[in-house]
Amino acid sequence: MHGLPWTVFQGHQRTSTYLSDTVRTVANISDNFIAGETYNIGGNQLHSIEELSDIILAETGASPDLVNYRESEIFNYKKSSV
Repeated sequence: MHGLPWTVFQGHQRTSTYLSDTVRTVANISDNFIAGETYNIGGNQLHSIEELSDIILAETGASPDLVNYRESEIFNYKKSSV
């Protein structure tokens, strides 16, 4: 949005969620907390970082030349197919 470049680390996936959904979920957990239970507040629909970057480019009209693609990121891992 300000013409600043960004780096996209290829081969990674993540989930995204709306802040209001996360706040509501954490509030529900705090009201109904059970010790020893595991609570997943993320989604199960994955998207790649490349897809997210492409959405940003399309929505802002930014130049694709602003994106610096890199193969891997230190301290991160790639999900392997089993």
